[in-house]
Amino acid sequence: MLRKQLLVLSALWTCALWAVAATNVTTWRNDLGRTGQNLNETQLTLANVNSTTFGKLFSYPVDGQVYAQPLYMSGIAIAGGTHNVLFIATQHDSVYALDADHNQQLWHASMIDTAHGAPSGATSVSSADMGSYDINPEYGITSTPVIDPTTSTIYVVANSEESGAIVWRLHALDLGTGREKTNSPVVIRGSVAGTGNGSVNGRVAFQAKYELSRTALLLLNGQVILGFGSHSDNGPYHGWLIAYDAATLLQTGIYNTSPNGGQNGIWMSGAAPAADTVITGGRIFFSNGNGTFDAQEPYSNSQGFGNAVERVDLTSNGFQVMDEWTPFDTHTLNSTDIDQGSGGVLLLPDQPGSHVHELIQVGKNGRIELLDRDNMGGYNSNSNNVVQEISLGYGLWATPAYWNGNVYFWASGLQMRQYRLSNGLLSTTPVANSAMYSGYPGPSPIVSANGTNNAIVWAIRADAFGTPGPAVLLAYDATNIGKLLYASSQNSARDAAGPAVKFGVPMVANGKVYLGTQDEVDVYGLLSSAPPTVPPPTFTPAPGSYSSTQDVAISDSLGSATIYYTTDGTVPTTSSNRYTGTIPISSSTTLEAIGVASGYTTSSVSIAKYSVGPPPTINFSNGFASVAGLTLNGSAVNADDTRLQLTTGGQSQAGSAFWNTPVGVQTFSTDFLFQLSGSGLLADGITFTIQNDAPTALGPAGGGLGYGAGIPGRPLGIPSSVAVKFDMWQNVDEGNDSTGLYINGASPTTPFVPLTGTGIVLASGDTFSAHMSYDGKTLSLTITDLVTGASVVRSFPVDLPSTIGSTAAYVGFTGGTGGLTASQKILTWTFTANADVTPVVYQLSTLKPAATSGAVYGPYSWSGFPDSTGMFYNATKAGDYISFTINVPKAGTYDVHASSKNFSSRGIWQLRVDGVNLGAQQDEYSSNPGGILGDLDAGPVVLKTAGNHTFTFTVAGKNASSTGYALSLDDLTLKPE
Repeated sequence: MLRKQLLVLSALWTCALWAVAATNVTTWRNDLGRTGQNLNETQLTLANVNSTTFGKLFSYPVDGQVYAQPLYMSGIAIAGGTHNVLFIATQHDSVYALDADHNQQLWHASMIDTAHGAPSGATSVSSADMGSYDINPEYGITSTPVIDPTTSTIYVVANSEESGAIVWRLHALDLGTGREKTNSPVVIRGSVAGTGNGSVNGRVAFQAKYELSRTALLLLNGQVILGFGSHSDNGPYHGWLIAYDAATLLQTGIYNTSPNGGQNGIWMSGAAPAADTVITGGRIFFSNGNGTFDAQEPYSNSQGFGNAVERVDLTSNGFQVMDEWTPFDTHTLNSTDIDQGSGGVLLLPDQPGSHVHELIQVGKNGRIELLDRDNMGGYNSNSNNVVQEISLGYGLWATPAYWNGNVYFWASGLQMRQYRLSNGLLSTTPVANSAMYSGYPGPSPIVSANGTNNAIVWAIRADAFGTPGPAVLLAYDATNIGKLLYASSQNSARDAAGPAVKFGVPMVANGKVYLGTQDEVDVYGLLSSAPPTVPPPTFTPAPGSYSSTQDVAISDSLGSATIYYTTDGTVPTTSSNRYTGTIPISSSTTLEAIGVASGYTTSSVSIAKYSVGPPPTINFSNGFASVAGLTLNGSAVNADDTRLQLTTGGQSQAGSAFWNTPVGVQTFSTDFLFQLSGSGLLADGITFTIQNDAPTALGPAGGGLGYGAGIPGRPLGIPSSVAVKFDMWQNVDEGNDSTGLYINGASPTTPFVPLTGTGIVLASGDTFSAHMSYDGKTLSLTITDLVTGASVVRSFPVDLPSTIGSTAAYVGFTGGTGGLTASQKILTWTFTANADVTPVVYQLSTLKPAATSGAVYGPYSWSGFPDSTGMFYNATKAGDYISFTINVPKAGTYDVHASSKNFSSRGIWQLRVDGVNLGAQQDEYSSNPGGILGDLDAGPVVLKTAGNHTFTFTVAGKNASSTGYALSLDDLTLKPE
């Protein structure tokens, strides 16, 4: 039986959803309608919000990126006193209670410690482990929590990795202490009937590994409601709504948006599901991403609602789909990855006329949809059944805001636009525009006002998140957004915010504005209330790339501050290392430092990144929000988030992207992440290409992969080139998963290297990493599925400079589709020319073993060894071992080889590095009566630190024809990759 308690939205305990006195901010964007308006702000006015009297007061350093909107409670008993409290959640699985007016931490709780339900050793989830870098480098708490003031509880959804397993938990924390409440936490799980993606025996289970709690939490009638999408498009995944009783944390409802299909994630760029209370129990509204659509009246939970705006009611029998609207061209939108669900849902206050209850929603297609919440319109394949539709022209990865008959939209690539509501309809053109434009993703604005007076539109411009550059806080006159009141960039020395995060939403309460960034929470307000702040520490030499060890000094211009620092990427506190002298930096390191002084607010965190070693020649490690330095050709675009799309889901496309200037290719290493996705059968594939033609080079579509001839014998493609393919469609009997090396624009079909049976399925939609290295003779390739962990290593002998006619070339990617389509994306890319590929060689005969199992060992002479002397280990049985301590000069990835005398009395060994098995077992047996010199490739190993590492050879057995178990080894060689 559902409780009839309505969520209290403010200290005035009002139930009106749009006339909220927002002394407290307990939910995403202030109210259930997600209007973004705070109508009880009396301190910030049109007159005093300017760069002279308003600015940054101080910052709180935090331990992870802040994607969740800050929340606020005034005058609560906490930490032995009464405080206005700011609640912050981070991607490092932390929740902070901070004094909202002074630089003071009241409590800090980690959702990955044993006190909060996690086992010992639990961590936040690595982006690499998820195969998705849309959020980087970790996933912890992404969705905005929600507060119930009546029970002094904050509800939080946290993600953790525990012994390799991914776990989601719902936590109910006490506002005053951060401790778990009774029955808390609970692991999020459940299933529904269905035969869709990932189903087993007619049930589709919630799979924690593939789901992402991106949408903010909703608290409605005593129920905590969670929404889930996915990490990129990795799957199998579905959209989910899951409800829990706020008091008992018992699950009361679970709903899957595609139970007999797939996808349809609920993201909305971090927005919360909206709700009204027109009926008892309330109605819930949200938008979906692309995927399976087969909905028709009468609606049921068994149907698929891809690209829909849905109404779902939570009844005593759980969730029930009651109504929906789907764009007429949903199938086209689906095939081209143009989600309707990129934007959140805004519920308008009651309107005059025949459509009293309206909502507004915009997706990636850039069409403003005004819908009737009482009769949403359903699906018509010829036209949209809507109250009103207006083209913005650009997609929305945000939620519009409402105030006093005005609606504010800020689409990616546009200015903010202000429309006027009259008789339930929007003005057909904007009544005002901001002068400033914003790139992806575009802000979700909010409004502060004292009723209908002193209304200010606030927004965070976050399009520099990939650089990363600072967030920019903006304030506009809400009656005419053509008037800019304030920008934090106007006096950046004083007011600059921390590094931007995507989808950041500011929060205004009691005269202050709060915003989360990648490493701090920034507090803005009237400057007369600001305590003095310690200037941020500075570093000498300046951060950057160096070829040798640097002794880094940290200083403060105040002269009396104590500096605390970290070197492991964590935010420093007064418990961190105290700076007393220069710090030697011998490898890639991130230094973070703060300054602390009596009578001053702690400084903001200063961050310095040092790279010791050859820097990347090309560096898109944070994605392609900017494509500066690249030439995009054909169908290639960077309009899909921070990803570079070579093909965009259309037929017969060919696209390429090349670095504008030639780079050295005598030796190099390169790494990139890629994803080939879409709906139905996918084709054709992509290449990594090195060519001496031009940065505008582009080959044929279809099986030509944008590189070469579609089939052998046809005219060639890009001349003076070498390409490695990633091919997911059989054109000339090469199978559906293959790679291979091709030269001078030849058809990238045959000959080929099959990937069948390796676990690499390129059309799976998973994110793959590709690592290539070239040592002047051989181009080595490692492909890894970052979702399943499957990996394959291949190598191609090639003389690159002779083939292309130069020691420098244009490098980049090509992609192609034919009758079948795909969205073929490059997520990140680095290329390092002339990388150090000098092998490190250790003569085992000169090393004293660190440990053995007892068998005799010693030098061994044989004319077949290059230096005539090796090491003999007279093992007598399986399980015998010999270990060596190897001092590795620098961290990196190495391909490990061992040379041996293969003979008739030799055994089989397994190499372990630092206690972990490396590669396959190696057999030293040979029937050659004189023995032969063997080169045994143990496989690649990642050594994260320079210095000593343990290499152990353990006898695993022997060949059936061998007469013994002995080992005879000469050199151990580590080849940098």
